[in-house]
Amino acid sequence: MNLNSVNTNLPAMTALQSLNRTNDALGVVQKRVSTGYRVSDANADGGAFAVAQSVRGDIAGLTAANE
Repeated sequence: MNLNSVNTNLPAMTALQSLNRTNDALGVVQKRVSTGYRVSDANADGGAFAVAQSVRGDIAGLTAANE
């Protein structure tokens, strides 16, 4: 079997790169949907994550006070 032709098939390599990018983006979207948050970790957006954590902390404090 000639592997050289597989390694030099530029359209197939381009399609594979596109598929990998699509899979990465899908993983990010699934993570956001499953957690219910727009920003679920610091890798998505560090600043927004810090603000979201602050707001989540405030909500947890108010919930505890209400109970």
